[in-house]
Amino acid sequence: QAEQAALAANARAAQQLKAADVEKEEARRVEQGASAATAKAEHAEQAATAAAARAERVMKVAEAEKAEAQSEEQHARAAVAQVQKTEQAAEARAKKALKAADAEKAEAQRREDGASAATAKAQHAEQAAEAATARAAQELQAAEAEKAEARRAEQGAGTKTAKAEREWRGGGGGGGGG
Repeated sequence: QAEQAALAANARAAQQLKAADVEKEEARRVEQGASAATAKAEHAEQAATAAAARAERVMKVAEAEKAEAQSEEQHARAAVAQVQKTEQAAEARAKKALKAADAEKAEAQRREDGASAATAKAQHAEQAAEAATARAAQELQAAEAEKAEARRAEQGAGTKTAKAEREWRGGGGGGGGG
C-alpha cells in the first residue's frame, strides 16, 4: 500500500515536472516573441528617427530656397522700380527738351517774322528812295529845261534889247536930223 502511494506520488511528480517543462518552453517562446517585438519596435523607432531627420533636412532646404526666392523677388522689384524711375526721368527730360525745342521754334518764327517785316520795310524804303530818286531826276530835268528856256528867253530878250537900242538910236538920230 505504501509502495502504491509512492508510485502514485512519483507519477504525480513526473506529471508536474512535465507540466513545468511545457510552461517553461511556453515562457521561453513568449520571451523570444517579446524580444523580437522589442527589436522590431527599436528598428521602427530608428527608421522613424531617420525619417524625421530627413524631413528636417528637406524642410531646411525648402526654407533656404524660399528665402532665396524672396530675395530674388525683392531684387526684381527693386530693378523694376529702378527701370520705372529711369523711364520717368527720361520721359521728363524728353518733355523738357520738346518744350525747349518748341520755345526755340517759336522764337525762330518770331525772329523770322521780324526779319520778314524788316525786309518788307527795307524794300518799302528802297522803293520810296527809288521813287524819290526818279522824282528828283524828273525835277532836275524840269529845272534844266526851265534853265534852258530861261537862257533862250534871256538871249531872245538880249537880241530884242539890242534891236530896240539900234532902232532907238537910229530913229532918234534921224529925228534930230530932220
